[in-house]
Amino acid sequence: MALLDEILKALGTNRTRMQWKVRAWKRAWERRVGTVKNRAQVLSYEHQTCPRCSHPASADEKVCTRCGEALGGRTAHRARRLAGMLWVQGAPVVATVMIAAIASLYATTLLWGTRVGLTEGMAISPHPLAFTRFGDLDTRLVQDGEWWRLSTSTFLHVHPMHLVFNVMSLFSVAKYLEEVLGKSKTLALYLGLGIVASFVSFLWHAYTAPYFGKSAGASGAICGLIGVAIGFSLRKRNVARHMRGHYLGWAVWIVVLGLSSWNIDNAGHFGGLVPGVLVGLVVRRRADTGATARRVWLYGALAFVAVTFAALVIASGQRIPDDVLEAWRVSHASHAVAD
Repeated sequence: MALLDEILKALGTNRTRMQWKVRAWKRAWERRVGTVKNRAQVLSYEHQTCPRCSHPASADEKVCTRCGEALGGRTAHRARRLAGMLWVQGAPVVATVMIAAIASLYATTLLWGTRVGLTEGMAISPHPLAFTRFGDLDTRLVQDGEWWRLSTSTFLHVHPMHLVFNVMSLFSVAKYLEEVLGKSKTLALYLGLGIVASFVSFLWHAYTAPYFGKSAGASGAICGLIGVAIGFSLRKRNVARHMRGHYLGWAVWIVVLGLSSWNIDNAGHFGGLVPGVLVGLVVRRRADTGATARRVWLYGALAFVAVTFAALVIASGQRIPDDVLEAWRVSHASHAVAD
């Protein structure tokens, strides 16, 4: 025991302190085990609470008897509880899922460039051909019938700063709208306004000189959400007064960036911002939305998710011709020799 005391003393502690630490670790472990058990028991709990008015109901009920809110029955009840077990409480769902999708596709574009031999090692920015391969907004390709690029282009990003700036902006505005409007509305508006912004950008570049454009990024969709926040705060002055200046500041910053010398797709930004403001002027808060309107928003969000998923599946099947890849490899090798 004396040897143990000497070792503990050398480590700056003693047996009493170690005993307290062991007890603390044991209590922490017991709390974690209890939390897991409680979450597991939730799945078999036979009652639910209306998400709108908090009225109790059985797991089989599909409509709240007090306010008429759709509950979905036992299957939906257990699905919501399972999601509650897996999801971090308080985390914004739409922002988290969209950021995860954007980050995953960014990593995929980087890995693709390395796999086909266009980049050496681990690049921090995707190769230019990766944008064509995974669905950037190329005016000529859209004119040739590749309309799925209106959706896929909103998930691609050019470089790390582009990615970080859009992720921060998306998290800020989507978190606010999810709290005020609800998950279904925020998701439907993000995906829908992203496609609208891409379409406006396509029309602008297709019918103005030089009649060509290539762009990528979630900026159009994010500007759409910022527009919704601005429109909503202008209409609900007492409810969202504290957010008005915040998102108006974002809009001013977007204009400043558009007037800079950077390669900014202003058509896409305003193609999302202006429709977003118009939607924000009429959209209702989550608490003021009836059961029928909630279902419409949910079905709309699911439809946009289906369109987005289909676009990403089509993009995954695209290929860059071998001769084009070889030409890029030869060009890169010749530049390396010249350097």
